Amino acid sequence: RNTFSCYIQSRDQNANGTYGGYVARANSTLRYGQTCAWSANADAYFQAVGYSNTITSNISVSLDRNRNTYNCYIQSRDQDAAGNYGGYTARVNQNMLAGNTCAWSAGADAYFQAVGYSATIAGNIGVSLDRNRQVYTCYIQSRHQYEDGSYTGYTARVNTAMYAGNTCAWSSAADAAYQAASYSAEITGNIGVSLDINRQIYNCYIQSRHQNADGSYTGYTARVNSNLRYGQTCGWSVGADAAYQASGYSAAITGPTSVSLDINRQVYNCYIQSRHQNADGSYTGYTARVNDYRRYGQTCDWSVGGDAAY
Repeated sequence: RNTFSCYIQSRDQNANGTYGGYVARANSTLRYGQTCAWSANADAYFQAVGYSNTITSNISVSLDRNRNTYNCYIQSRDQDAAGNYGGYTARVNQNMLAGNTCAWSAGADAYFQAVGYSATIAGNIGVSLDRNRQVYTCYIQSRHQYEDGSYTGYTARVNTAMYAGNTCAWSSAADAAYQAASYSAEITGNIGVSLDINRQIYNCYIQSRHQNADGSYTGYTARVNSNLRYGQTCGWSVGADAAYQASGYSAAITGPTSVSLDINRQVYNCYIQSRHQNADGSYTGYTARVNDYRRYGQTCDWSVGGDAAY
């Protein structure tokens, strides 16, 4: 029989679609009627390829071993501040040659955690990703002010983990004793807040006037005009002396306070008695002429006019 050359070469397709160099797969001398053949089975990366023919003349064949084509599909959905998820959005929907990378990612930010997917494609890929919210701590503590201006220790009011975008908040309403205090902010990172709940400030005003000897009064003179914290003592006093009685005011302040004091005169007894002289030079018994109480500085007096006898 006549003999002929059987030559088969192939080249592999690269992932980028180009081709590498040829590699000889069969290079032999066959007799007329024999089969000139070579083949490669399909796998995850390559399609099947082959050649087979009865040789009746010299054969030279070049084959391309092509890559499989697969679909890369990636979708994601965002988590909202309540922890729920919205609908999916397609991020990648692409046909690509086997061996390429099927990938998509989103970096972390103040609101969302990083999310991503990356794999060498060796078959159709369908991936669903959840873009989760960042979780932060909301911590709020407060302390109350004493009337002397110092503070109690702190008490935790909020200590909660929450999704980014929620509101980190706490408040205390004002009352007679304390001013309002509050904090509220969208959380985009860990929050630690310390609040002072300060005392209400009220005005303490005390004025006084002196009593005159005739019972009337002078004008008022301011003795205290100051702002005090709730619970502090609003007070002023003056001690007694020979002319005036003691006067004063003292109370814990629980609101605006205005006090007017009268500093009254001391009151003393005025007692006057008299007796008449008899013709023989002796005296009668005493007779009370004045017996009353008079203010310091008033005149203690009594008199009787002269006549022929006295």
